[in-house]
Amino acid sequence: MRYALATGAALGPRVRRLALVAAVANKKVLRREGGAVRLMHLARRRGRFALGLAPVLLRHLRLHGLDETVLRLILLPERPLLRAEVDVAALERLILVSLREGTRRGLAGAEADLENLTRRWDVRPEEVRCPTLVLHGGRDHVVPVGHAHWYASRLPAARLEIVAEAGHISLAVNEAPRIAAFVRGEA
Repeated sequence: MRYALATGAALGPRVRRLALVAAVANKKVLRREGGAVRLMHLARRRGRFALGLAPVLLRHLRLHGLDETVLRLILLPERPLLRAEVDVAALERLILVSLREGTRRGLAGAEADLENLTRRWDVRPEEVRCPTLVLHGGRDHVVPVGHAHWYASRLPAARLEIVAEAGHISLAVNEAPRIAAFVRGEA
């Protein structure tokens, strides 16, 4: 989300709208709120050994077809939160393909994302003046809802919306049409 905020701050009025969906806030919020994203933060700061084992673990999971099983376990709490018309099997396949491709050559991309989460912010949310939808799931255990409140309290043109019965992935999947409409200026 830092990239979106930096773009909004740097380009000013040329950025017409932003949508922050289940967005991770700064390090202080990470420490205070917890959630699965906090574990990723700790792995980045203290878990060099664990990060070194991760590519080996991923390779073995993939080799034995267990990466699909692990993904299904991770997505299990999200299943009841998805709309009935969502093809869950197709969604799982898409996420699995994305994860496999994203980690095919190692975890450099994932490490870069973790680095981005843990380093000092070089942008001030207060400088982003465009209308910003801050959308978060009330049942998001990956990025707790406190992150959304942090953004809403700092972005001058924020519109905070908490979807009570949404988790981390179900929020993005279920609310995709609404997010697109907001960004297009239709909502």
